[in-house]
Amino acid sequence: MADEDKGGLLAGLKEAGIKIADAFISNIDPSQIKQALKEVDMGAADVLKTFGASRDAVAAIRQNLANAIPDVTALGGDLGSIIGMQKDISDALGKNVVISSDAFKDMYASSKASNQEMSNITKSFKDVGISVYDATKQIGDVVNIARASGVNAEKVSFQVLTNMEALNKYNFEGGVQGLAKMAAQATTLRIDMKSSLDFAEKVFDPEGAINMAAAMQRLGVAQGDLLDPLRMMDLAQNDPGELQNQIAKMSQQFTQLKKDGTGFEIMPGAKRQMREIEKEMGLPLGQLSKMALASADLDDKMKKIKFPTATDEQKTMIANMAEMKGGQYVVNFTDKEGKAQEKAVSELSKDDIAQLAEASKPKTMEELTKGQLDTQTLMLKQLESISKILPSAIAGSRIGKDMTEAPREIMGTLGKVVKPITSKGITKGIDKNSDIAFDVLNKFAKGAGNMSDVSESLSKIGSNLKDSFGSTFTEVMTNAKKSTSELGNSQNQVIKLLSTGLGTLSNQMKGMSSTKTQEVKVKDFVIQTLPEDKLVMAGGTNLDGNKSGSGSMSSKMDITIKHEVNVNSTGNIDKEQVAELFRSKDFTDKVAEASRMAIHNGGLTGGSPSKQKEMNPHIKTV
Repeated sequence: MADEDKGGLLAGLKEAGIKIADAFISNIDPSQIKQALKEVDMGAADVLKTFGASRDAVAAIRQNLANAIPDVTALGGDLGSIIGMQKDISDALGKNVVISSDAFKDMYASSKASNQEMSNITKSFKDVGISVYDATKQIGDVVNIARASGVNAEKVSFQVLTNMEALNKYNFEGGVQGLAKMAAQATTLRIDMKSSLDFAEKVFDPEGAINMAAAMQRLGVAQGDLLDPLRMMDLAQNDPGELQNQIAKMSQQFTQLKKDGTGFEIMPGAKRQMREIEKEMGLPLGQLSKMALASADLDDKMKKIKFPTATDEQKTMIANMAEMKGGQYVVNFTDKEGKAQEKAVSELSKDDIAQLAEASKPKTMEELTKGQLDTQTLMLKQLESISKILPSAIAGSRIGKDMTEAPREIMGTLGKVVKPITSKGITKGIDKNSDIAFDVLNKFAKGAGNMSDVSESLSKIGSNLKDSFGSTFTEVMTNAKKSTSELGNSQNQVIKLLSTGLGTLSNQMKGMSSTKTQEVKVKDFVIQTLPEDKLVMAGGTNLDGNKSGSGSMSSKMDITIKHEVNVNSTGNIDKEQVAELFRSKDFTDKVAEASRMAIHNGGLTGGSPSKQKEMNPHIKTV
């Protein structure tokens, strides 16, 4: 079974499974994470060049570039696409605007769906007061209007962007949407909508409208709205799209159906008349002819779509999608079962029209962009997107930034340390000492030198080197101390961790190296002697003259001993070491001796063994 399926479905599924697994494993691959850090850092540096900004701005740029990678990759792009959009937008706006990560996906999709550069989209919409973030939605509306009209979205988008400034001059119903509808109609008529807008400018004021209406009457134009100056002026100011539509309808009067029925042509006797009209309207030569033929063709198609449930918008879409073939207008489409169909517009069923209408419904730019990718590319880009989720997240995180910035900060510190060591200074020192050496050599060459000169020269060179290197070394060490202090105050988490770790290690090593020098000293004891009335003389008499009970003294007594212990150590001494000291014989002997001295009041009350029983204190160390 395996042999039969070799290269077949199971093999394909197995290969797909391996690729999916690889995509997930790539998320924890150190080499992939390292590569992501490198690429994002280089991309951020590239953006900073165009900004002319300092390194302080790198965090926001890095984060937004990195976080956008998975989404943009899934649409067919990559980090280069994101960097390009960021730079283009900044250039178009003339400002150092850092684009948020979630906006890159929409911008990339809008650019691809409309096939327009993001810089052009940004600049055109910003010129009419629309922000870069809203521009992506607006260009999406333009694309969907083009799709609903059955015309080329790229052509319509280009016309809209090229003539965007018209929004500042004329009123369009729905703003950008109204401009897009006019652009869609201009595309249908195969003309540049700028010609229509230029005509609107000629009839924008009363004087221009009156003169144009008079010229139209003189040239035999039959279209009513173009003969009424007030109506023409109103359309120019408030509805340029409808003014363009009136021009198209006017041009149809100069066309006729060809004898073979395969399309329309300009009537032979109307060509000169159309030239005169174009001249009066300010249209390029041949513009009115193209408009006339396209308008007549569209009108004929509309008449042949008979199904009563189709709306005017649906009829326009179908008419724009249809083309003359074998004496009839045919349209190619995919039916609801996914089969390719070719039908004459007059033969379209209710289901066919519904399917065509469904296909033209508005879609997101993301859906359109993915739909434009071939299947293999889509699959590969989806897998690539999965593989970049974690590496991109790390590259855009604070720790990712700190990992990249730490070497820069350390190397910057190193640069400060070695700043006194300059090529210029070294060169100067070499020249100075070589002058001394060549001077003595020249003397020898002339026969005037002796060993005393050599000795003197070497002494000077040695003195110069000592002074030069000595001062340089001192300055280097001063800079090193200052730079080390600066690194200790760094906000970079990686440098903080290194500093803390190295500091702890250094302290531990110091402790280990100093264990042999530990020293504990017990200072002289201070014994609290008993009051005189408590000291017992021989025969049971206290020093105060009173008798005490039996006349014999107890051989044990409690004595309070106060002592001070100082521990001097550069390492670590635990409490067990101190306790062992107090349990030592040397320690207890010293305590006993001190106690005996206290009992005899420093020797004042001590007697011979025949007169007084010696008292031995009980010493216990715990």
